[in-house]
Amino acid sequence: MALVVMSVMTVVVTTAMTYSSQNQGSAQRSKADQVAFALAEAGLNNAVATLGNPSVNALSATALPEAAHPESAQYEGGTAQWWGQLDPATQTWSLVGRGIVRNPTGAGDVVRTTSEQIDVLADLTQPLNNQAWNYLMATRTGDGDGCDEELRQSVTISAPMYIYGNLCLYNTASIMPATGPPNQAPAVNLVVNGSVWFNQPQNTIGRSNQRIASAYIAGGCNGHTPCRPNGGGDPVWANATGETPPVSASRPTADWDSWYANASPGPHHPCNQVSGTGRPAFDNNGTRDLPNGSVPLWNMTPPSTDYACRVVSGGGSVIGELSWNHTSKVLTVRGVIYIDGSVEVSESPVNYQGSASLYISGYFQERQDAQLCGGVSGGTCDFGAWNPNTELLLIMAAGDDGSRASVTLNQSSRFQGGLYAANDIVVGQSAIFEGPMMGGSLVFNNSVTAQPFPLIDTVPLGTPGNPNVYAKPQTPRNFAG
Repeated sequence: MALVVMSVMTVVVTTAMTYSSQNQGSAQRSKADQVAFALAEAGLNNAVATLGNPSVNALSATALPEAAHPESAQYEGGTAQWWGQLDPATQTWSLVGRGIVRNPTGAGDVVRTTSEQIDVLADLTQPLNNQAWNYLMATRTGDGDGCDEELRQSVTISAPMYIYGNLCLYNTASIMPATGPPNQAPAVNLVVNGSVWFNQPQNTIGRSNQRIASAYIAGGCNGHTPCRPNGGGDPVWANATGETPPVSASRPTADWDSWYANASPGPHHPCNQVSGTGRPAFDNNGTRDLPNGSVPLWNMTPPSTDYACRVVSGGGSVIGELSWNHTSKVLTVRGVIYIDGSVEVSESPVNYQGSASLYISGYFQERQDAQLCGGVSGGTCDFGAWNPNTELLLIMAAGDDGSRASVTLNQSSRFQGGLYAANDIVVGQSAIFEGPMMGGSLVFNNSVTAQPFPLIDTVPLGTPGNPNVYAKPQTPRNFAG
C-alpha cells in the first residue's frame, strides 16, 4: 500500500512540476512576444521621427533605408528595426517596424512586425530668403552702346529696380515714387551697379517734392562720379543716396533639371485626378529639351474648354494643381508645375487663385489685351488689392535661342505675378504689370507702367533662390501588426 501511495504521489508531483514548467515557459514566451511588439512599434516611431527631422528631406527615397538593409537600435529586451519605401507619385511612405527578442525557450528568436502608411507633404509656401524677388532686376552688362538697361518714351517705373550694368533714360521716362496708401505703395528703391545716363531734361528719378526711398548708384551720373543728387545737379531725388546699398541682392539660379524631375504635376509626376479637355502635356519624349521644349505652344487658358489636373497624395491632400474654368475665367494653381514646352495666356481677365511656381522649358507670352492677375475687379486687374503673399504665380521661362525674349507681355496686356527669364523680358506698348521680374534686359516699350507691389515675404515652393522647405509627415494610417 505504501509503495502504491508513493508511486501515485510521484506521478502527481511530476505532473504538477511539468505543468508549472510549461506555464512558466508559456508566460515567458508571451512576455517576449509583447516586448517584440513594443520594439516593432518603437521601430515605426523611429521611422516617423526620421521623416520629421527638419534636416531630412522626407520626399527623398533615400530618407529611410530599404528592407534589405534596415536601420536598427538596441533597447532593453531586444532589437528594434525599421525601413520604408516611398511612392513619389502620391508622396506616401510605407513604413515597417520589426522587433526581435531572444526566445526564452531557447528556440528561434521571437519576431513581431508592424506596418503603417504616412503621407509627407511639403509646405506649398515658405518665407522669402532672397530679396531679389522684391525688385525688377536686369542682369545684362557690357552692352555695346553703353546702355545695358533702357527706359524709353513715357515709361513710368514705380517699383524697386536693381540694375547690374548701366541705366539709360530716354524721352519722358522716369522712376517715380508710388502713390496711394502705404500698404499698397511700398518704398521705391533703386540700385545701379553701373552708371545712370539722362538723355532728356524730362528724365528724372524722383522729384524734389516726390522723392523715392533710396538711390544707390555706383558708377555716377552722366559721366561724373559720384552722382550729385537732391539738387546738386543731377535729377536724382531720394531720401537715401550713395554708391553702395546697405543690403545687396543677386539674381538666384533656377534649378531647371531638379524641378523637371520633381515637379508635381510635371513630366515625372503626372496628375492622378483629371477631368475636362485641353490639359497640358507635360512632356513628349522623356527629356528636357532646350530652347523650345518637346511640347508645342500650349494655351493655359483655352477660351471654350475647362480642365482640371491635380496630384493628390494617398491621404487625399492636394500636392499640386493646374485647373481652368473658362466660364468664370479662374485659373487654380498650387505647388510646383513643370511643362517641357512654351505656354501662353489668351483670355481676359484671368483670375488665378493660389500660389505656385510654373517652370517651362520654352517661352511664355501673354497675347495682346490678355490679362493674368491675382486680383480682378470690374473686369480688369485690380492693382490696388492684389496681395502676393497669399496669391502669387511665379513663371520661370528657360527658352533662350538668342533671337527673342524668354517672356513677352504683348501690347495692352495686364499681369500680376513674378517673372524669371533665361534671356530678356519684353513688355509691349501700354501694358501694365505688377510684381517682381528678373531677366537679362527688361525691355519696356512706349507707355509701359510698372505698378508698385507690396513687399513680398512669402513665396511658393520652388521659388529660385529659396531653399526648399522639407516635407512634413502627416498622421499615420493603415496600421497593421
